[in-house]
Amino acid sequence: MAEVVQYHLEQMVPELEDLERKGLFDKQDLRLLVKRRTKFEYALKRRRVAISDFLRYIEYEMNVNALRRERKRRMKIKGKTTVSDYSIDQRIISIFERALVRHSQDKTLWLQFIAFVKGLGSSSDNNGYSRMLSKIHARAITSHPFDPKMWVVAADNEFRDNGNGGAARKLMQRALRVNPKSKELWIEYFRLELLLVEKIKSRRRVLGIDEQSEANEEGAEDDGFINLPELDEEKKASASVFDEIEEHIEAKVLSSEMQKRQELTDEQRAAMATKANPYLQGAIARIVCDQAIAAIPSDLEFRKELATIAGQFDGMDQLRDHVLQTISRDFANDPTAVSYLCMAHLSGISMESPDLVDALRTAVAKFQASVVDTPEMWKLYIQFLNHWHKSCMGVSDLSSLATYFSVLLKRAYSAVCEDKEGRLNSEVALLLLDNIDDDSEKLSWLEDVTARFPTSDELWLHRMDALIKAHSNNPKQRKEEIERIFESQALVACAGSQALWFLWLDWTEKENSDGLVSDMDVQKKYLRAFMQTAKLTSESSGLKEILQIRFVDWAHRTGGLEAMRAAYSTVSRQAFPTLGFYKRCMELEPDAKHLTMLHEFASR
Repeated sequence: MAEVVQYHLEQMVPELEDLERKGLFDKQDLRLLVKRRTKFEYALKRRRVAISDFLRYIEYEMNVNALRRERKRRMKIKGKTTVSDYSIDQRIISIFERALVRHSQDKTLWLQFIAFVKGLGSSSDNNGYSRMLSKIHARAITSHPFDPKMWVVAADNEFRDNGNGGAARKLMQRALRVNPKSKELWIEYFRLELLLVEKIKSRRRVLGIDEQSEANEEGAEDDGFINLPELDEEKKASASVFDEIEEHIEAKVLSSEMQKRQELTDEQRAAMATKANPYLQGAIARIVCDQAIAAIPSDLEFRKELATIAGQFDGMDQLRDHVLQTISRDFANDPTAVSYLCMAHLSGISMESPDLVDALRTAVAKFQASVVDTPEMWKLYIQFLNHWHKSCMGVSDLSSLATYFSVLLKRAYSAVCEDKEGRLNSEVALLLLDNIDDDSEKLSWLEDVTARFPTSDELWLHRMDALIKAHSNNPKQRKEEIERIFESQALVACAGSQALWFLWLDWTEKENSDGLVSDMDVQKKYLRAFMQTAKLTSESSGLKEILQIRFVDWAHRTGGLEAMRAAYSTVSRQAFPTLGFYKRCMELEPDAKHLTMLHEFASR
């Protein structure tokens, strides 16, 4: 082991001499540098080396390199590149390579290595780093062929950094042969094809290049920069979809168009050049889209993502409409899909757009035509109305639209009331609550919906909050009613609701502070809460501890130490306290004798 470490240290000698000759590091700096590197090298020679050991070494070398560059800039050292200018980067690459020998299955390590070498390539004119990066991508993919991220990063490198769209396309096709059900890969391949089209259009606009030759350039096969050998996983996969894409590029897009152009007049050829090239209209992307849908047929969010991406590119309205048509065809009975289609044409329209009013009226018309007597569909429709009502409320120019949506919300409320069995659920009830202005009508509504949906803690919260506010105006009449509804209905139906318990206890404590309820009555209510929450399932078992801690805090806040001690003594005897409860008591208790007693209680 020592011989290997000594070898690595001897390789640093030219670099250290160069750093000293340039005056970037003095002898003391170099001694510390060698000492730290020696420590790191011995750490890497242990029998078991964690990834963190390699990463600490890499971080140290990066900091040394940053210090070297800063001192070089400050000292204005220029001239021919010497060994110290690149040796630290090479050492970091070497450490990454050694790390990957031991931890080749760590995906994050591969991505960190790729990011580092990519940074070197972007800050250097040396093409060697670009070639190195392509080899690293190939190795990463070989080690992790089923990880979509590795393929996407490699294709992005080819397209954005190397400017090689054909190689990027081939990588994505190979990725999908190995991972045919990967949503991420299909999304990125679809985006790539649209980016290739956009790249051609941009060139045409700037240079006036004939788009047909550009299509040939982007669609033609090339060797690419990432020389990735055929994977065993690829041999087992079908390539028919990608053969179809290549055939479409060569036959439908290229050959047929060239034949058509030879038969056209100059004017017709010009019209064909700008409007009717299938490739520039997204023909390849459409094939990719159809194959993606065939591979992942029942995922609505996946379709929505495809539609969103198509809408981000100019001239791809037909492609986006095609995706929306597939949603309408395959998800006709899905309320979420129907709602999305009703609002789809609002995409890209800003609040300042003159088309906003017509677009919103169209969306409303589509909703009204699509709404069926199911609670889910009514919920989505009312959510849409609420969203745009609130959005228009704050804009002076859209006050008429806000009034329009307010009227629609009142109509929706009336429609739901006409058929509560078919159109109402707890979510719809909550959405409509903000549109009831009269307090007595709101209380009546909440009484009705809590009876229909007794397990909805949000409805109970709204109802009890409304009752408490009404109680402030008429305390004697409402107090008994509030206690009865809380204790016999709300807290029985929703015993696991922390918010509901807190609302009840907040109200009780306020009654106590106003002199309407005694301290003993408050304690009884807390003990009732402990007993009731003790029966909850394990998922809600933490609520008992929260309430016990709240009881002690209340006693300490209102009655001081003696009241707090009486409170935790009562809980210890009657409520089976938790360890967290005792820890809180110890935080509040200043006396050593009582702390000892609390420790004894907690250790029982």
